Amino acid sequence: MRNVAFSVFLRWLITTMNCGEKVLQQLDASLLSAQARTEITTAVEQHLAANPAASAS
Repeated sequence: MRNVAFSVFLRWLITTMNCGEKVLQQLDASLLSAQARTEITTAVEQHLAANPAASAS
């Protein structure tokens, strides 16, 4: 449960960084527009690819 909550929180932060103050409008738009949804998903995937998680060793 903690991992899921952290994952959601991380994606929220990444989305907020990319959309700025209009994050809520962008998220609303993503519910109705496949293009808006793809833009948000792509931004999150690019950020995660560029910043891989540290290994827990």
